[in-house]
Amino acid sequence: MLSFAVYSDGKPAAKVNLEGAYVVGTDDVPLRAELSFAAGVVRCTKRAAGPAGLALLWEVKSVGIILLETVRVQEREEPYILQVELARSRLLRITHKVEDWGMLDHDEANIIAGVMAKSRGVTDVFTILQRSKYVDLVYDIGVDKTFSPRIIGVEEINHVLDESPLRLLGTLVEGIVDVFRAKVSDRSSVIGKPLREIPFSPDWVVAAIQRDSDIHVPGADDTIERGDTLLVIGRHGKQDTLKELLL
Repeated sequence: MLSFAVYSDGKPAAKVNLEGAYVVGTDDVPLRAELSFAAGVVRCTKRAAGPAGLALLWEVKSVGIILLETVRVQEREEPYILQVELARSRLLRITHKVEDWGMLDHDEANIIAGVMAKSRGVTDVFTILQRSKYVDLVYDIGVDKTFSPRIIGVEEINHVLDESPLRLLGTLVEGIVDVFRAKVSDRSSVIGKPLREIPFSPDWVVAAIQRDSDIHVPGADDTIERGDTLLVIGRHGKQDTLKELLL
């Protein structure tokens, strides 16, 4: 039996969206299979033997709902953990891409190639680095930006697994503005209130609201409901205000 245990907030998930989900084989061809979900486990009953994976629409925090696949695994009695297998698949894909580019652990060669490109008039030069000790060096000798597959891999895992209620997504305008993803707590006092009545101003602006699979830009009369996830933009260092309002 091919099966995947699904967790939410550390507990078996109560529901999983299997609309559009399918089982895929080692050659990336969809396989005939029956999918079911019960007691926190997705079960895949397929006709063909051999390793297979599950492809399904999955909510990635701060990104939205995208199609993800697990790695191809052998059937066994014990369920695999769905989030772990999704993360493993993303890491494997990143590794394959790096191999396709022909840039792996040769940091020195990558740095030399970047400097040569810069000396020949290339405006923006990006260098792949595996070791952080070279980061300051490459900036000093003219390389504009660095790219680390390891860091990207960690970020991919965080997107899949991170369910923290308040998460900093980035900082803009040279550190003046912060962008947060905030999940509204069941205990929040703002539930059911329109935005015009919630004291976000002058520090914060709600840029978007995600409710289930729907994402929209809100107006002043839109309300915040239990389970909503907000994209909030505001002044750097004022996250305590967000915590008081939403968590």
